[in-house]
Amino acid sequence: MTFSDDTLQVIMSRLQLPAAFAQMLAPDQIEPPRFSHNTLFDTHGNYLGMALAIHFHRWRLESITLGLSYNQNTKVTTALLLENSKDPTHESFIHYILLQSTYLTHPLFLPLILAELMLDTHRTQLDRTTSRLRSLESAIGIHDHDYNSASSPSYRTPDKSPLPDFPFISRSLNGESTRLALYEVKVRSNIHLLQTILRGPYFTTLLPMNRRMIWTEQANIALREKCEFLLGWNVELSSRVTGQRRIVKIQIGSVQNLLMQRESKITTSVMEARKGDANAIKTIAFLLMAFLPGAYIAVLFSGSMFDWQAERVGGVLSEWFWLYWAITGPLTAGVLGTWIWWCKPWM
Repeated sequence: MTFSDDTLQVIMSRLQLPAAFAQMLAPDQIEPPRFSHNTLFDTHGNYLGMALAIHFHRWRLESITLGLSYNQNTKVTTALLLENSKDPTHESFIHYILLQSTYLTHPLFLPLILAELMLDTHRTQLDRTTSRLRSLESAIGIHDHDYNSASSPSYRTPDKSPLPDFPFISRSLNGESTRLALYEVKVRSNIHLLQTILRGPYFTTLLPMNRRMIWTEQANIALREKCEFLLGWNVELSSRVTGQRRIVKIQIGSVQNLLMQRESKITTSVMEARKGDANAIKTIAFLLMAFLPGAYIAVLFSGSMFDWQAERVGGVLSEWFWLYWAITGPLTAGVLGTWIWWCKPWM
């Protein structure tokens, strides 16, 4: 639920949480990254535990913040959930830097701050890529809804929408694949940087005793925890990048399958049109084969088969007209039979 600052202070005192935990959860003091981490010490400078705050965006005007505090002495973890916390601002980031003024002169403080900012930038870029991939997935038509099951709560008949813009989708998927490859290189570089920092002399026993100072002991503990914390987030981000690259490959394969299906439909329609043309040509050829022999015979014997001297009321066909049918019939049947034997249309 949502708390005011006064109520939050009462809760913190009742739960006996450290002041750093309250500062992290205050709405106007959350650092720009969506998470914040503090190492806790008691009044004598002894290591006490750690505090963690994670900022989740749920809606455009609503968000939640989860705070966790671990006490190493009591082995107790306390969690507190706040709703409707404000978005971080540049002033909150400056305030966050000032809260850690003890570590400002530490040689590794600036590299860790830069690694933290790079991590948040990469997370934002990956979130945008994920959103664009979901839009492309919707445009392609890849989904996990079961349209065939009437018992499904989301059952509906899919709309007959036009074919997607495959050239645009292909260019977009290729661009996202390139960006994900670049993100993977950046995240791995950040992981390598943090691993190198952890192996450095300030976080190991390699630093000579004469170069150690009492004030740096607490800073080394706090910054080492922060470095391990950032390393874990980068490993998680690297896994997300790998997963998104697999999704892009699946979508590219789906687009290729859709293109093959569309080309198959086009080829089928062309073949059907060609089959219709072939049938028309066969019909014309059949009619010509049946008509031309008789027409040829008629031309040869037209003079003798008609009685041109007949009277006006009499018949004009000669008595030899039966010869036309005697020659035309067998000749047409022979030509047609030869064509059927040669072409074998039933095969």
